[in-house]
Amino acid sequence: MNDLILVKILLCVNNADGLIGRSGLYKLLQGENSKKFMRYGLDHIDEFGALSHISKSEILNHTDYLIERGCLQIGTLLFPMIQITDTGKKRLDRMLNNATVRTEAPQIEIENPKIELDDLHVCNETDFWKLFIMDLDKARSSVVIMSAFVSEYRVNMLIPCLEGLTSRGIGVKAYIRESKKEIELEAIEKLKSAGVEVVFKNRIHQKVAIIDNSIAWSGSLNILQHINSNELMIRYNDSEHVKKLLAVVWV
Repeated sequence: MNDLILVKILLCVNNADGLIGRSGLYKLLQGENSKKFMRYGLDHIDEFGALSHISKSEILNHTDYLIERGCLQIGTLLFPMIQITDTGKKRLDRMLNNATVRTEAPQIEIENPKIELDDLHVCNETDFWKLFIMDLDKARSSVVIMSAFVSEYRVNMLIPCLEGLTSRGIGVKAYIRESKKEIELEAIEKLKSAGVEVVFKNRIHQKVAIIDNSIAWSGSLNILQHINSNELMIRYNDSEHVKKLLAVVWV
């Protein structure tokens, strides 16, 4: 069995929170379009399409392996849903701590990135994190982050930066959707402990960051959740574009 595939399956089931069955699991992991996924926001979890390069049979074989070992269980309702068990959660924790499948917060190199910036800069998720951390480090008055979802992985990475900001008296505010998932609640508490003002907005879907009302980021990446998906972000560094963005977001 491939450990990385097992981890993705366990994470997917955990984040789907009992909303999918065995067949829905592999469809979600392969990134198939589904009205149900859209209705419940499952197309926005990081595992959506994470195993698009893996065959259906391979995903199902790994799923059945986890079911046989008590890591996953299937309900007995008319539409049986698949859920992670306590055994599965413990195994997931062990595997995430294993260097071969580690997804803990990365260390981002931010010194002297070889990127030429203009007033409107478009980048992928790799360059975004380098530039965004630099922007945070230069903040002087305020930081606003609009991110519908959170993950412990990404929050852990950002906590040192956010704590540094709040300790300098810079106001940091995060607009997110309210959650009942234990792993997300823990991430939210970490944000609050770092001095971040968390504001719940259940219909929020913008992916925006505004720094000192002079630099703005907008695009497809959920700043407080992103793990490894391919994204596009745009950096605005001129007053005209920033004002236009501020005019349409409700913060």
